[in-house]
Amino acid sequence: MKKMVSYFADNGFLISPELLDKIDFIDNKKIVNSMNKNLVVINEELVRYVERDKNKEINWINFDEARVLFEKKGADEEYNTFLDVILERKIETEGNGSESFFEHEDVDGGVVVLQSYNEKSKKMGVEEFVALFNNRYKVLKDILSNRVELKEAVSINRIINKNNEKVALIGIVDKKRVTKNDNLLLELEDLSGRINILINKNRTDMKDIAKEIVLDEVIGVTGNLSNGFVFADKVFFPDIPLTKELKKSPIEEYAVFISDLHVGNKNFLEDDFYNFLNWLNGRDGNELQKEIAMKVKYLFMVGDLIEGIGIYPNQENDLKVKDYREQYRKFSELIDNIPNNIKIILCPGNHDAVRLDEPQPVMGRELLGNLLDRENIFSVSNPALVNIGATKDFPGFDVLIYHGGSFTYYADVVDEIRLKGGVTRADLIMKLLLKKRHLAPTHTSTSYLAGSRDNLIISKIPDFFISGHLHRCSVANYNNIMMLNCGCWFPQSEYQERRGLEPEPSRAIIVNLQTMETKILFFGNES
Repeated sequence: MKKMVSYFADNGFLISPELLDKIDFIDNKKIVNSMNKNLVVINEELVRYVERDKNKEINWINFDEARVLFEKKGADEEYNTFLDVILERKIETEGNGSESFFEHEDVDGGVVVLQSYNEKSKKMGVEEFVALFNNRYKVLKDILSNRVELKEAVSINRIINKNNEKVALIGIVDKKRVTKNDNLLLELEDLSGRINILINKNRTDMKDIAKEIVLDEVIGVTGNLSNGFVFADKVFFPDIPLTKELKKSPIEEYAVFISDLHVGNKNFLEDDFYNFLNWLNGRDGNELQKEIAMKVKYLFMVGDLIEGIGIYPNQENDLKVKDYREQYRKFSELIDNIPNNIKIILCPGNHDAVRLDEPQPVMGRELLGNLLDRENIFSVSNPALVNIGATKDFPGFDVLIYHGGSFTYYADVVDEIRLKGGVTRADLIMKLLLKKRHLAPTHTSTSYLAGSRDNLIISKIPDFFISGHLHRCSVANYNNIMMLNCGCWFPQSEYQERRGLEPEPSRAIIVNLQTMETKILFFGNES
């Protein structure tokens, strides 16, 4: 055993204690040749992975960092994500029968579904909502605690009877109002109690951040405690660190992003969509566009694949196909025209025939039928996290997929968004939610499934954040995260007009994964 331990040490690796009894049975050369030289500790999960002869490339450095955070702080979100992929396992979450599971892996390593959800609906009581908010608080508190200013944050009950002290707190915003003196007053809650936070109107350095605070989000606060109030001098969101790198693939290949087909609507722009399919097959477009089409490897379709039934009042007047099963059959016929070498990632939206509560489950065979027999089809939940484009020397891109059910709420209630265009500014909404590290922090901003785990937390920082729902095409970047909101495939209806939606139909967003340059191609028939 000493000889084996020395062999690993000489190659720059340490052995975790649980492997010491098994070390004589480990293929040491195979392990060393498979591991990244920057990795420090080899544990049982890594050995099991290598012994399975998988070709999938894992970012072992990030895995090691996630393992350390798990062992030191109990931060299991990212660590369990890695284990899902490495061990191809199903993870039962705490107590409610819900699952965060590894869906399936492409045979050539092109697509790995990191997080997808298939939680069973059930009767919910107060305890499920309490458990969800407790989980949200714990996960986001761990993120906020990494800030230097909040490392010494204390629970509210430890300061409630003190006075004239500098304090740091982390809690959930339970109430928010403007006082008669135009100051902003928050009621912050943690597991131990509540306290009032006052943001003075004269603090111009906090003016913008104060406007972005929404109910039920987790924030950090520093300030001075006086007479039962904390007079804030800084407010912190969980946010995305400025140090995040902008990834670029070593290979020139393209990803295409579309959403909101609404197949079955009488105004579905079928001819325009066939123009798109013809381009994907290299039959339409100029020479440059045809050349790009031949290098498309991934196609994301971000919800509302069909028009659905009974989604809004008098919808039957807008239907060409009045059976949702027939709508999916028509959708499948369209998708059959896409070349097999393109990996297609599908998620549901609020018009699809799955429950509205988020996370919305995977669309299965009962909806997509034989389409799921194709090796290039990946059906995931809403939301979901998918990795694409990994190679031996490149970890690939993590793509956060969310249809956008909460977007209209924040377009209405956050002044900074409402006054700059509301539902036409998906970029501002997506940036806001990345700052919160949550897809729908405010209760009632979307319909969600309560339980012991808050599946709408953005625990792992993505490289892409993609959405739909607002029927607008937009491309933006926030701290090196590419934010894409996809357009739709039907023109403005009376219902959309009443809701203030101004669609941009018949467009696809094309991203060169090697350069990260984007194009928006229009497939409409010009008149």
